[in-house]
Amino acid sequence: MIFGRRRFVDTVENFEAAVRAQDADAAERAFAQLTRGFGKASDTEVRAAAPRLAALLGEVPPGPRAVVAVMTGACVERGADPLACAPDVFASALDAFENAAVFCERWAAADRGELPDPEGSGLEEADFERIGFEPVMGWQALPQFEMACVAMPTPRGSDARFLTARG
Repeated sequence: MIFGRRRFVDTVENFEAAVRAQDADAAERAFAQLTRGFGKASDTEVRAAAPRLAALLGEVPPGPRAVVAVMTGACVERGADPLACAPDVFASALDAFENAAVFCERWAAADRGELPDPEGSGLEEADFERIGFEPVMGWQALPQFEMACVAMPTPRGSDARFLTARG
C-alpha cells in the first residue's frame, strides 16, 4: 500500500479505540483528524470505513454523533454499502428525533415562544439546564441527521438494491 493511503483507516481505528475507551481527549483529537482526513481519503478507504463509523454511532457522544452520521452518509455517496450503514444511522437519527420531540415539549412548557433555529439562534445557555442537554443536542442535530438519512438510499452507493427495495 502506498505510504499515506492507510492514514484514513488508521484514523478511523484511532477514533474507534478512543470512543470505546471513553477517552474524551483522545476521541476529540481523533475526531478532528477524522474530519480533516475524510476529504483526502480514497473511495476504497471510505467504503471500508463507513460500516465501522455507522456501528460506532451509538457510542459517540451527542455532539459529534451527527457529524459522524453525515460522514457515514458521505461514505455511502462515495460507494459504501448503504445496507451495512443504514440501520445504525437510522437508529441514531431516531434517538435524535425522539430527543428533539422532548425538546419541543419542554420548550413549550417553559413558555419560550417560537422554536429556535436548530443551529442555535434563539437558544440560551440556560436552555441546556432548563430543557436538558440531550434534548437540546437532539434538536440541534436534526439538519445533520436529515442529510445522513437522505444519503442512505442513494443510487450512487455500491448497493442500489436499497433504493429499489424501498419501492
